Amino acid sequence: MSSTRQVQHNVYKATTKDAGQGLFASKDLSSGDSIISISRPLFAVLDTPRLEEACSNCFTWVPRSAIGSRGDGKEEVVLRACTGCRVVRYCGKGTCLKWGELLVMSLGLNPPIQACQTEAWKTVHKHECKIFKHLQPKILPNSPRLVVQAILCHEKGSLSDELYNALMKLLGHLEGFRNAEPEGDTHPWERLCLIAQAAKTYSGTKLSEEMVMEIVGKTLVNTLTLVTPTYDPIGLCLDPLVSLINHSCRPNAVISFSGPRLSIRSIAPIKKDEQITISYIDCTEPFKRRQHELTSKYFFTCKCKECILKDKGDRDAFTPEPTTEEKKKDLLKEDTNARAALWKASHESSSPTEKVETLLLGTRNLQKTGCWPVSRQPYALLLQDLAVGLIEAGQWILAFINCIQIYFDIDPIHFPIPHHPVRVVHNWRFTMLALQVSNLDNKGALKEYELHWGVIIWGLLNEVASNVDRSHGAESEFAEMVKRKVEEVRVDMSRSDDNDDGGAGSLPTYTDVEREWKKLREIKAKRGFQ
Repeated sequence: MSSTRQVQHNVYKATTKDAGQGLFASKDLSSGDSIISISRPLFAVLDTPRLEEACSNCFTWVPRSAIGSRGDGKEEVVLRACTGCRVVRYCGKGTCLKWGELLVMSLGLNPPIQACQTEAWKTVHKHECKIFKHLQPKILPNSPRLVVQAILCHEKGSLSDELYNALMKLLGHLEGFRNAEPEGDTHPWERLCLIAQAAKTYSGTKLSEEMVMEIVGKTLVNTLTLVTPTYDPIGLCLDPLVSLINHSCRPNAVISFSGPRLSIRSIAPIKKDEQITISYIDCTEPFKRRQHELTSKYFFTCKCKECILKDKGDRDAFTPEPTTEEKKKDLLKEDTNARAALWKASHESSSPTEKVETLLLGTRNLQKTGCWPVSRQPYALLLQDLAVGLIEAGQWILAFINCIQIYFDIDPIHFPIPHHPVRVVHNWRFTMLALQVSNLDNKGALKEYELHWGVIIWGLLNEVASNVDRSHGAESEFAEMVKRKVEEVRVDMSRSDDNDDGGAGSLPTYTDVEREWKKLREIKAKRGFQ
């Protein structure tokens, strides 16, 4: 396992005043600099629904977005199931199995050896394959699979003593799990015990039950969400170095992935010897919700600069503020209803259209309060999910109008740094959506504004391209995708004989872009949620 893990960093470990160990900058860092780069996390597993859709080694997620925002060339990638367990799949990146190779297979010949499958087998899958095969057709959930992976890699010698010791030094908070409040029908301690029982049974480990429970605690507290370069969640991962980074609701760093490569990049200038912080949760949430999530999942009370403000910070603000207890209770009820709509849209909707209808109802109810800013959660989450739902439903014009509001009214508040990777990804989605809408024969409600689509596309794409090196890294998969699109659009615009922005060969100017942005603001004012 450790032989494939390469680490570069600008940090050192030290004890903090109030949060145990942490990581500190070993030199001055500018905003957008790389802080840590790890070739792959120590352990990583895909979510169960993603096992059929993504490579279990390089984490290439095959399904394409309707607007192409997740990347190109994926239609040529074929995932092949492990012939032993038939649970995990591999794409063979580097010797990618493409349609020509399918012909070879159809003739009864052996296809090329897949690089991803070979690498995974050497490091981890040879230990877990028989377990997965034995459980078929059942599949272990992601958390037990991650724990089993950790145990097997240690016991089979794929994990160095140094890395195992680093893992075991992480906090497991078993007492926190024992004393936690119940969550729905399951108590956190009960869940931990069930995972430990499954991990011990299926791994066949000789470790004591108490030791397995300790490993489970460390896993549950320290796992990160494994995401694609465009921040689509696809699994869980754990790395002991990254786990040393402490939380802040005003973090100075952020996590991103490029395939298996895990990166920590700064989103603010960081002085030498200053502590590195990330956010363990969605830090755009109001104070009480942030505190609840941190105490229930990570067993600490946050005392960062944002939380010192309690419910007086911008993330808790209403416009205007409620002046009676009755109004406050009404708003709390609407908050609960809106979050229920988010859950229903994500878990119970049978189609993109049903998902859109559920989210629209939630947004309209918050709009009716007359004091809920679109940037205050969960309004912003509803609008973000609505944009995705409208794209999935093929309602691209409505999705475009929705993205205008996100671009102007939400992202600059939630992610004020222009190169924050989430903001850059949202702008990329907006760009790709604009490309699709520009090719529609019937532009519906947008027709009256006489938009110059070449200017809009170029303005958005140029904004993404100017920030992507600092948001994701110049050599990242996402940066390469953006740069290919910039060149493609540049060539198309230079060849156009019907360029509405100055003639063939010219590119839009800053003045051109600002003219179109004025139109977009007008669309937002007339047709967006207020």
